[in-house]
Amino acid sequence: MRRHLVWLGSLALATALLVAVDGACAQPATPSQQPTDGQPAQAFEALTTTGERVSLATLRGKAVLLNFWSPT
Repeated sequence: MRRHLVWLGSLALATALLVAVDGACAQPATPSQQPTDGQPAQAFEALTTTGERVSLATLRGKAVLLNFWSPT
């Protein structure tokens, strides 16, 4: 029972910290940056983990997952 309470307390603390950091770092998007339903995403380029440059246009028609929490 004690392990469960420690685990739940840790989970609650981590959640509270994530909410606080998200609120502190959030910047409102300008109208030109806001996504629009049914419209394509804005063009951008990024580096892969191997250093290769890739653009959104080259991935058209494929599922794209963006990881904003990368350690690099």
